Amino acid sequence: MIVLGRHRPLTQDAWSELAVRAVIEEIAADAISHFDPEGFWPGHPSDDGAVDGNPSFYWGAAGVIWALDYLHRIGATRVAKDFRPMLPVLLERTVTAFESNSPTDYAKHGSLLFGDMGAALLVMRLAPTSSFADLVHRRAEANIELPIRELMWGMPGSMVAAIHMAEMTHESRWRGNAGGPAVCRSGGHAARPTLDTRSLWCQRPLARARSRFRWQRHPVIARVGLVDATAASAGG
Repeated sequence: MIVLGRHRPLTQDAWSELAVRAVIEEIAADAISHFDPEGFWPGHPSDDGAVDGNPSFYWGAAGVIWALDYLHRIGATRVAKDFRPMLPVLLERTVTAFESNSPTDYAKHGSLLFGDMGAALLVMRLAPTSSFADLVHRRAEANIELPIRELMWGMPGSMVAAIHMAEMTHESRWRGNAGGPAVCRSGGHAARPTLDTRSLWCQRPLARARSRFRWQRHPVIARVGLVDATAASAGG
């Protein structure tokens, strides 16, 4: 990371919205031009061994398509591509990759960044159907009591998906009595981390295992740790 030749030097140029928009347009156009309907996008050689054609939200096609659609939808880019014909293949490959790489006792749960919950959320953005809405809901429901408290594999990922689904569908099943997504509210107690005596965040990555982390890959929010530290010191 600290290699000067890999970074553009800082300049004293004044802020220019036109220049920024031009760069965003260039990046989006470059991404679309390199898309392959069969292989999606190539993996970056420096990205922890990522292979070509990864379908995931985390470092693959679903995330790139979501970003390109978002940029075009808000008017940040003019360039666009219809990715809807590729969605069935994307979903199929997501399921295959997830089944071969997910933890053994994680089958009923939905990882937002690696599982079919994320792929189904993308389908709901581009070509919504009731069956895919039901799939996202099933995955979110299965995650309510999940002891994993980070975005990639755990219940916080379900909360993000539920917020988007509530905005996209306006269905009551995504909302609780106070207006928040129901799957967030019903399982909200599970998102509260515990602090041990050495101020380490503790969570159980799966029902059969327990692990300790000095950091989480995608924490719910950093301030939750401060709240729990205060409660722990007060004996709460």
